[in-house]
Amino acid sequence: MPDRSCRQFRRAVLVLGIAALVLATGEAVAAGCPQASTPVVVRMVQDPGTVNRDHGKTAAQIAAVGGGVFSPTEVPRGLTVVTPDARISVKIGYTGLGTDEGCVWPTEAEIYFGYTAITVYIDRQYDRQSCAYRAIARHEDTHVNIYRRSLASYAPVVQRHVVIALRDKPWFRVRTQDQARQVYPLYLGNVLRKVLEDFKREIITVNAAIDIPSVYAETQRQCTDW
Repeated sequence: MPDRSCRQFRRAVLVLGIAALVLATGEAVAAGCPQASTPVVVRMVQDPGTVNRDHGKTAAQIAAVGGGVFSPTEVPRGLTVVTPDARISVKIGYTGLGTDEGCVWPTEAEIYFGYTAITVYIDRQYDRQSCAYRAIARHEDTHVNIYRRSLASYAPVVQRHVVIALRDKPWFRVRTQDQARQVYPLYLGNVLRKVLEDFKREIITVNAAIDIPSVYAETQRQCTDW
């Protein structure tokens, strides 16, 4: 009775759980940009996600949602799909350098990290009051809890990568206003994309620990109405 955890990855804005670090880059920035002396505040905004439950699909339809998660011989009874996201907004300072160049530096950054969606699918052949439905729901809720714990434990890692990136690039020289507006979002966006890929691999690994035959067999033994 396979129950799998499925990953889908898209981008969106996240909204809950705030933490902040102050990055003191004033002296380093001042060396290249005399007016850039304010420490950078790096905030972390976490969203554990809202769970939506879908009890309207057949096992075949759930398998289709899962894509390549299931083998052709598996009959899925439950599935959890998450949409993790990481993005950043940056406030900047700017000064002209007396030439055709200017200097831009970050004054504040806010990271959004979390799940824009968590959807739990349960085979519609099982009545909500049945033992089988409740057993599948318990298994999928375990996946949800794993996802949320993983998010909370990984958030400081995401924040730390941004802090290090800002220390590495405390300022940029630019020639246009478009460059001034885009240089930090592009630079830090690339940092976050790499970190998000690592997080995806992490949540795949930790969820796979409960998607094994012995766990399925134990779930099967809990009920007689399969």
